[in-house]
Amino acid sequence: VEDSGLSGGRFEALSDDWVMVRGDISSTLRGGAEARQPTTWVVRVWEGETGATLFVLHGEGMAVMAAVAWSAEGRWLASGSWDGTAWVRDGGTGGALHSMQHEYAVSAVAWSPTKPHLASASWDCTVRVWDGETGLELSVLRGHEAAVNAVAWSPEERLLASAADDGTVRVWSSMTGREVLVLRRHDEKVNAVAWSVDGSLLAGASSEGVVRIWEGRTGKELSALRGHAGAVKAVVWSQQGQLASSSEDGTVRVWDATLLASSIQQPPQKPSGRAASTSSTAPHQRRRK
Repeated sequence: VEDSGLSGGRFEALSDDWVMVRGDISSTLRGGAEARQPTTWVVRVWEGETGATLFVLHGEGMAVMAAVAWSAEGRWLASGSWDGTAWVRDGGTGGALHSMQHEYAVSAVAWSPTKPHLASASWDCTVRVWDGETGLELSVLRGHEAAVNAVAWSPEERLLASAADDGTVRVWSSMTGREVLVLRRHDEKVNAVAWSVDGSLLAGASSEGVVRIWEGRTGKELSALRGHAGAVKAVVWSQQGQLASSSEDGTVRVWDATLLASSIQQPPQKPSGRAASTSSTAPHQRRRK
């Protein structure tokens, strides 16, 4: 159910490269709105209450920063660049702590909700998981057949979801690196992926203008949200179970997915030890014929 369509914003979504940079676009992207290959890009970090600039990260040439993400407690700031480098930086100063390397551009970075683990997605068709404290590579997730555009941790950290130009969303075990699910319903490249707050739902956004929602545990498709007239570039869930999507058509749409979550059948629960004990001793209590 679509709650609203928001349009008339100050800026039009131009491309992946612009959309993925966080901050005030008017002051952080240099080279003009029509520039195809800006020579200098800037990411600014702001103090939320006062609006003061805390520090500025510069990217030169192919070191353009295409993605940024804070660790859960704000200790670290991760960034990904077109030159294939993922960086871990001090969250207070922006100073570089570690660099990790992909073969091609790093399109997305995401921190584990509680552990110091960083996932990075790349145009080299892989997702890599790193130890954010040391910069050591923990695992390489291979399976996508084209550039990977997005990666997201499930709330309980057991799973990673990734979205790619091959039209698939893939779900991986974060413990073993094994591919758990392959979701193939999109007809064009998938630009974004997001878990619901409780991890029961998974949303994928594609260039065909459709947002699809799957059951996170089984991969069953629950809904295809249609309404955007252009490629959908980002999706995010609210605490209340609403889903917001933004598109190149210049709109943000908010969808009510609460009924989908309530319709999911929960897996059967194993009996508790107490219940099992009661059941096993029940025969002597049966009425004799």
